[in-house]
Amino acid sequence: MNQLSNKLGVDYRTITHHIGILLKNSLVVSEGEGYGVAYFLSPRLQLNIQDFHRICAELGFGGSSGGEPS
Repeated sequence: MNQLSNKLGVDYRTITHHIGILLKNSLVVSEGEGYGVAYFLSPRLQLNIQDFHRICAELGFGGSSGGEPS
């Protein structure tokens, strides 16, 4: 998570918080432990990725805006 924190320029705790929300809502799954943990899209999200993209588009997320609403 430190790499992601550095890349996005946000505090490590922010990444930890949001990863926790993604895990809680079954949008990502984790593999490994400690510093070796990796996160992947969950099978649930993979099966519904078209709906996810549609909802993001309806909300104005996506494109090259870095995830910010357009």
